[in-house]
Amino acid sequence: MIDLSAQVLPNLSLAVLVLVPVLATVQSLFGVGLLLFGTPILLLLGMEYANVLLCLLPASITISCLQIREYRVSAIDFRDLLVWILPSVIFGAILSLKLLGKIDLRLPIAFVLLLSAALQLSQRFQAIVQNFLSRIGHLSWLLTGVVHGMSNMGGGLLTAYAASRHNRKLDIHREITSAYAVLATGQLFVLYLVVDFPDLNASLLYPPCAAAAIYFLFGKTLYRGTSERAYKLLFPIFMLSCSALLLYQVMY
Repeated sequence: MIDLSAQVLPNLSLAVLVLVPVLATVQSLFGVGLLLFGTPILLLLGMEYANVLLCLLPASITISCLQIREYRVSAIDFRDLLVWILPSVIFGAILSLKLLGKIDLRLPIAFVLLLSAALQLSQRFQAIVQNFLSRIGHLSWLLTGVVHGMSNMGGGLLTAYAASRHNRKLDIHREITSAYAVLATGQLFVLYLVVDFPDLNASLLYPPCAAAAIYFLFGKTLYRGTSERAYKLLFPIFMLSCSALLLYQVMY
């Protein structure tokens, strides 16, 4: 059992206060953001990996559930996600938390960010990967679950797989949102088992409350007016920047 009760988010830093609302807006728009971008940023700022999970997972689950409610996703739509993604993300999360302090997660996170950015920047590479993911079918969900459980970085692979299955932006966004809810819930479940969870306080309540407020105030409106062209330009640039900073930290 990892005892973080005395150190998990004792005081909300300025970075968390600013980062959660900003990335909640991003996730409201694109279905991913809090975990994909928040994880490398908070790691760069020196936050422990388990603390990152405690900060970001509740906020991510909140937005995903609100989006699922808007989409009116039925229980039947979750069947394959629960069968394929939930066990794999639980396995990956247990592995990462049990190895906490013994492995450096920055390098694999940087690699996944580079891969995700390459998928967005190269149409040829994107077509090759999407064709491969389409052929292996739901096995790609297993891979996404393990990668996400290990690093919080499964959003890039999930985006590629959703794009290989759907053409419409709405369908892609709905699948990403549903899968993200399952991924984050599985991670949070493992976190409760492995970490000596702290008492509920304002520091733990702020991220999900801020995420919900941002979604209702800005998220739904911005999503309808955001073009896919802008997303395809900014998304890989941000991932490449985070990856470069992580690699710099690993090497120096």
